[in-house]
Amino acid sequence: MLVTKQETLKNGMKYDYVQVANKPTVKGWVYSKWIRQMTMASLGDSITKGWTGSDYAANPYPEVTGTDMGMSVTNYGENNGEVTGDTNLDLTYNIEKHSFKNTDVITIAYGVNDYFHVLSLAKIQSVLDADLTESQTKYPDAQIVGILPMDCYVLDPDTNTYVNAGSTLYKDHAYTLGDVRDTEKAVYEKHNVKVINWADYESEFLPTDDSRLTFFGDNRLHPTAASYEKMGKVLATYLEANLK
Repeated sequence: MLVTKQETLKNGMKYDYVQVANKPTVKGWVYSKWIRQMTMASLGDSITKGWTGSDYAANPYPEVTGTDMGMSVTNYGENNGEVTGDTNLDLTYNIEKHSFKNTDVITIAYGVNDYFHVLSLAKIQSVLDADLTESQTKYPDAQIVGILPMDCYVLDPDTNTYVNAGSTLYKDHAYTLGDVRDTEKAVYEKHNVKVINWADYESEFLPTDDSRLTFFGDNRLHPTAASYEKMGKVLATYLEANLK
């Protein structure tokens, strides 16, 4: 159940206008004390946290989504966060150290830092698989949504130009960011987890290679505040259509 707007009557009583996810015709005003606001926990890296390349956006994409959907959001994004890492920045730490007992939606958005630092796709696969198994065992009622990493741009040492990481082998490991997405998607689907792929929206976000100069605050990896706003609205539309 999503809260889309709120009103307070002259007598002080508060009402929420609610809509049942996946059933847009089921909607109406409800006395606020009769419902519990949906909650979302967003796990991820610096993009989830809202880094623009020079500062943090006031409204990273999870917060934009929460505002649009009337959900309370806890943002666990951390710079340099990975699927495979073993620090407090990473997926496994968040799954093991935080409780999501009363969380309705958990979004998981890692992968680009694994592309930069991890030599093996098999390691990404095995860690994500284990963490999803643990999450679904602990929180069977939570709806988990996998968010695949957006294309970014890396420097080609041969041409000294920036090229799309989605189709580029990075340094000394033989896989692309597109391969990371495919690996993660297969694991999510194995666990019957809904998946949103930012690459499916690149006609809107990055229609040409030159679009990186305005979409990313650092021209290659971290979205601008305005871009986070677009991402948050896309995610809200996806969740409204796919949450149970």
